[in-house]
Amino acid sequence: MKRRQLRLLVITVIAGLNGMVEGCGGANSVSTIPMTPSASPTTSTGPTTPAGNYTIAGVITAYGGAPVSGMNVGAYPYPYGEGAVTQTDSDGRYAIIGPGAQKVGLQIWSRGYATAFKYDLGPHDQTVNFVVHPTFWAPAAGGTVAGTISGDEFIAGDDDFGGRCTGTPCKIVNFDYAYASPKVDVRLRWSDATRQLALYFARGDVYFPPASPPPPADRYCCSSELVARYTFNADFDRFAIGFERAGGGPPGPADAQPFELTVQPVR
Repeated sequence: MKRRQLRLLVITVIAGLNGMVEGCGGANSVSTIPMTPSASPTTSTGPTTPAGNYTIAGVITAYGGAPVSGMNVGAYPYPYGEGAVTQTDSDGRYAIIGPGAQKVGLQIWSRGYATAFKYDLGPHDQTVNFVVHPTFWAPAAGGTVAGTISGDEFIAGDDDFGGRCTGTPCKIVNFDYAYASPKVDVRLRWSDATRQLALYFARGDVYFPPASPPPPADRYCCSSELVARYTFNADFDRFAIGFERAGGGPPGPADAQPFELTVQPVR
C-alpha cells in the first residue's frame, strides 16, 4: 500500500470515499435497522494530566486470532498536525505519549491489515483496544473478486465510516491503486435473497478531515445487486461492505454470506 508521511491530515480518512458517490441503483439512506451491539474499542479514562504527559495504551488483536506484534500506532493532534508513532510488542501491546492538543486521533496500520482509525479522543490517560482485520483488495483498473463476509466482522476502528461498522458487521475493501480511470462503478452481488448486504461509502476526504463526530457513511442497499459510482480522491481510497440482515434479523457470529464484487472503470 502506498503510504505518505503520517499526518492526521493524510490519514484521517483512509476511506477517502467521500460524498462524491453517485447512486446507480440502491438507496442512499440512513439505516434504521436495529443491529447487534459491536465489539467496539474498549476505552477507559483516567484523571487528566498536563498536555503531553498522558499515555494512550492498549492491545491490538487480529480478527479471529492472536495479538499482533509490530503493528504501527500513530497518535496525532486532531484534525491536523504532527504526532508520535510506536509499534506493538510481541504481546500486541502499545503505549504512546499523546500530543498536546484538545483532541487526539489514532491510526493503526500494518501490511496485510485494514487500517483502523479512532478520532476525537480527549487528551488524558486512557486505554483503547482494537481488533484488526485482513485487507480485502479490489482491482481499481477493473475486474471481479469473490469473498465472504461473516456475522461477527465488527470494525472497532471505523470512525472514517461514521460508526456504521461498529453496529453492523463490515468488510473493508481497499483499492489496489492501479488507477485506470478517475471513476469506477462498484457492483456487489450475492445469491441469497434472505440476506441483505449494503455498500458504505465514507463522506470524508483525505485533505479535509471529517466533522466531529464523523458523519455516517453513505449507505446503498437493499437488493441482491447493488451498484454505486466512486470517484477516486486520495491514496487511501476504500469502502465497506455491510452485512445487515440474515433471515428475519441481524446476522449472528455463525452467519456467513459469499459475495461477488466487480469494479468497472468509467471512461
